[in-house]
Amino acid sequence: MTDATDIGLHPEIASHIGLMKAAGFPAMNSLTPQKLREILAAAPRALGPDMARVEDFEIQVEAGSIALRLYAPHGEPLAIVDFMHGGGWTMGGLAQSDAACRHIAEATRSLVVSVEYRLAPEHPFPTAVDDAYAALEWIDASRDRLSAPAELPLFVAGDSAGANLAAAISILARDRKGPRIVGQVLLVPMTDGDVDAPELKAFEAPFLTLAETSWFVDNYVPDRDRREDFRFAPIRADSHADLPPAFIVTASHDILRTHGEAYGRKLAEAGVPATVCRYPGTVHSFVTVNPTFERSRQALADIAAFIAGFGRR
Repeated sequence: MTDATDIGLHPEIASHIGLMKAAGFPAMNSLTPQKLREILAAAPRALGPDMARVEDFEIQVEAGSIALRLYAPHGEPLAIVDFMHGGGWTMGGLAQSDAACRHIAEATRSLVVSVEYRLAPEHPFPTAVDDAYAALEWIDASRDRLSAPAELPLFVAGDSAGANLAAAISILARDRKGPRIVGQVLLVPMTDGDVDAPELKAFEAPFLTLAETSWFVDNYVPDRDRREDFRFAPIRADSHADLPPAFIVTASHDILRTHGEAYGRKLAEAGVPATVCRYPGTVHSFVTVNPTFERSRQALADIAAFIAGFGRR
């Protein structure tokens, strides 16, 4: 693990948090999911880099359909990145993750496919996992439609709840002998279902509080008996052997920092190469909140190096 002293917030991130507080943004758990989505949809969004091609697809999943969006950067791609957005399984989608996906595509020189899985509470666990796995299979089987050469390595990636899904479908792909995933990129992942863990209660986060985290989990997995299922809590899988190598981003001022770092240790204990980088002065989802932050640019460069290290399969 790349360690870092827990210093104060980076000035860019402190300014962002200050602006949110000055605007009177309410605690997310004080809203209904529908109202939270309305606020998110109305919020101004930054523009990402220009792409060579952006194309939308709709695929059929069990009892419905979901949307995918392809981002093709300029130049020859090095990989395909199957990306799941964050939002506590309750909010977010293609529009909200557009800028982040463009930055990821440009930084990593990869074809990025963003997945708009169905949201809780209307579609509780395990719908998001099922949608994410169906998208993974479609992406791998649709390389011609994506103009993706057969030799391009396939990575899964996600932010927060999306990182949770990326970790879960990596396990499913291994167990089901599904698509060959070369690596997993997990940005501030939630990996355990125990929101009552003492280490979470002992931490005061400036962004994404424990109460908000618990609210998201209650919406997604209301049945507490299901919170030990590895599809929700990937750290609780029976085995972590033979999973794809992982690059795990954690934030110094994030209550879920312990989740990402514990998962990295679990993978390493099982013989899986796992790099965990903790970025000082950062908060939950800093990379996707603003990919142009200094710390976000560093994380994207580190992710790009991780992906480039695999080359074409």
